[in-house]
Amino acid sequence: MNRLPAKQSFFLRNWPQTMLCIIAAAIPLTISLGNISLIAGFLLALGMILKTRIKLTRDIWVAFFFPIVFFTWIAVSALLSKDLLAGLKQVDKALLYPIIAIVVLIYHKKSRISLKKVLIIFAILTCLADLVYLVLGVNSILSGSGYNEIFFHGFTEIFGQHAVYAALYSAFSIFILTKYFIIEKVKSSIRIGALVAVLILILGLVFTASKAVIVIFSLLYLFQILFGIKQRVWRISILGILIGTLFAMSRVPEISDRFSEGLEFNMKPFKPTNDLANAKVFSNKEKEGISDLELRYIMLKMGLFHVMDDQAYWFGYGVGDVQHYMDYYYMYYGLAPRWFEGYNLHNQYLQIFVSMGVLALLTFFYYLSYSLVKAIRLGGTLHLLFLLSVIFVFIFECLLSRNKGIVFFFFFNTMFLFNYSTIENRDLRNKRNP
Repeated sequence: MNRLPAKQSFFLRNWPQTMLCIIAAAIPLTISLGNISLIAGFLLALGMILKTRIKLTRDIWVAFFFPIVFFTWIAVSALLSKDLLAGLKQVDKALLYPIIAIVVLIYHKKSRISLKKVLIIFAILTCLADLVYLVLGVNSILSGSGYNEIFFHGFTEIFGQHAVYAALYSAFSIFILTKYFIIEKVKSSIRIGALVAVLILILGLVFTASKAVIVIFSLLYLFQILFGIKQRVWRISILGILIGTLFAMSRVPEISDRFSEGLEFNMKPFKPTNDLANAKVFSNKEKEGISDLELRYIMLKMGLFHVMDDQAYWFGYGVGDVQHYMDYYYMYYGLAPRWFEGYNLHNQYLQIFVSMGVLALLTFFYYLSYSLVKAIRLGGTLHLLFLLSVIFVFIFECLLSRNKGIVFFFFFNTMFLFNYSTIENRDLRNKRNP
């Protein structure tokens, strides 16, 4: 009887691991590749679902059923919306929640999954994506296109990625490579290669010019370097790369201007009102001068006031109607038309509250809190760095408003939670069979 080659045999035995690696690898690439990999993984998972025995521990309940519950909440909110078509578009996007949950659950139960391998594959592909961005950026400069096209959205345009998501990918990848190839013991040649990759990722992060991501990354990475890297030489080397790169990039006008202008806050206190006659109407000159930080302040005050004043705080305006309400209030204060109509609230917590109400927001807070507690209690350093980064960015961006944001957050958070379940089950077996 002919035996399969060792590599092919390994692939066939561990195809759930391979499929999860493919899904992770596609996240930094185009949306179409990401969708294809996720759908393929889902179809394979459906084929195994009746053959897989599942023991529902608490971790599995939270990791699996929260995405299902949240999808159901969005679906009900959509069906109760006046604009049913807009609501159904949100439901279509929200299908990613249960798909991700089912894929990760079934694969974890079918095979022993190495989270480390999945994370490393993601980091490598993110590094390659950043390298492509940088090469194309340099080529753009040499061809005389100017510097503006290689920053923020222009930097990540080739893969159709939003700059904020690309920045998060780079930040998370730096945490991953630092943990597995710099903090942990590896060959010097591998560690040097990891340093080069980290430098590429830091450059990619800076060129995305995402203020919130760069701020939280700098703080968290400083913590990882100081408390994670034991060898003084490597600690100084990494600090030098980080500080040197950030300083050099701060001398680039396009980047420094984006930070200085975006973080300005010189406006007078904004007071929303339900009295149209007394409402503040922004002039064109004022709108031109609104910084990113000031715009988020206006959106926060406006969203909170009107959802409370309209007594929509229990169930929100509905995922299908929320943008109509926001566009109306943008008009109310002179922020539309032809300015900010169509903008979401640029705050994930506020967006959930205004769209689906306080109960949905509290459910989301429970999910985040549970994930944080698990990461802290079980020493999940990478998970903690991931969560703190995303939780902070949620204050300034609606990450879950796009396909890539949903996949990035829920895929990795679900993977981490299921990994804890595997660790605890293994520890329990070891106690029973010392």
